[in-house]
Amino acid sequence: MWNDIPEYMKAKLAADEELFKRAGKLDWTIVKPSGLTDDAATGKVALGQAPLGKIPREDVARGVVDLLADERSIGKALDLSSGDTPIDEAIKNAIS
Repeated sequence: MWNDIPEYMKAKLAADEELFKRAGKLDWTIVKPSGLTDDAATGKVALGQAPLGKIPREDVARGVVDLLADERSIGKALDLSSGDTPIDEAIKNAIS
C-alpha cells in the first residue's frame, strides 16, 4: 500500500505514532483495514496481524463496532482483512 497511496500512509503512520505517545492519557484502539470494497459482507475476517488484501466495508463497520464494545481492545492496534473466521470469534482471539 505504501506504493499505492504513499502520502496517506505517511500521514497515517504519523497519526499512529502520535497516538502511541499519548497512550497514557487516552483509551484507544487502532483498526487498520485492508482495501475497502462494496462487496456484500461475509461476516468473516482476519484480525490481528492480518495480511493485506480486501474487505467489504460492511464487515469493517461490524468489526469496528463489535471490537470497540469490548474494553479489552483498548491499547491494541489490529489489522483487519477478509478471512475465514466469524467476526465475533476473530475479536475474541485477537484481544484475549
